[in-house]
Amino acid sequence: MKPIIFHDFTDSQNVNLQDRKWFFQQYFKNFETEEHFQKSIAAIEVTPEKNLTRQCIEVLRENISSLKNALNDLGLDKEFPEVVFMSGGGSWDGHGMLVDSRAIVFFDMQRMVRWIATANFAIKTHIAHEIIHAIHYRRSPAFYLGNYSTVDDEIIKRMFAEGLGTHLSSKITGVPLHRALWLGLLDDSTSLQWCERGDQMRLQVAESFRRVLETGTDPDRLAETLFTVPGITQGELLRGRFGYYFGAKIVESLQTGRSDFHLLEMPFNEVKQKMLDYFFGA
Repeated sequence: MKPIIFHDFTDSQNVNLQDRKWFFQQYFKNFETEEHFQKSIAAIEVTPEKNLTRQCIEVLRENISSLKNALNDLGLDKEFPEVVFMSGGGSWDGHGMLVDSRAIVFFDMQRMVRWIATANFAIKTHIAHEIIHAIHYRRSPAFYLGNYSTVDDEIIKRMFAEGLGTHLSSKITGVPLHRALWLGLLDDSTSLQWCERGDQMRLQVAESFRRVLETGTDPDRLAETLFTVPGITQGELLRGRFGYYFGAKIVESLQTGRSDFHLLEMPFNEVKQKMLDYFFGA
């Protein structure tokens, strides 16, 4: 069995060190500005969280190793990405990345420490979601966020990628879709209410999406509604991330009669047409 390659960059005060430059160049290009990162790690240095970070890394390593065994059964073990632990600004708790032809998954311990301490956090489902991103981007590089070209390109590709990560992580770890969408950060009743709200918002989102397609801009700030939340309180969590729900429903419609893992190589034009059908009718 191919061993997992782990990289620990949480103690980095010099992102230009040769052994980590390959990662941070891509990270600053697509995930967080270097200025924001430097301010964040300066703050980390005066907080007593280093021991807690080390403990959480061990928890992640154990769960990642366990999950690899599950992926072996699905034939994905040979595509298992390299894993990077780092401490950044907390804008992303983790995601998949491409560095040349290498599939990478990173976890920002600034956010992961908080999530791991949260009761009912579905840690394996979260890990599976981010690993699926890395495998998906390697198989279908057009969907990698470093390869977006227009506003509508970003919305279509990211919605599908997040839906795919949610759908497959639900299957891999055996949790219901509504729990995979929120990873236990919302209780089951609240996450189901959020799904219902997504259904109610579909027409409103369709109108904003139409304006994106017609103008090439995002006047309604649709991307924020689809992929971000305004904060971490329960009320704030309920006001965003609907792109994950819509994406998962679109993936479900594409999955009918196909292998789940065929979706990792779904062509962009086919994805785009299914998304247009979902929002505007076949």
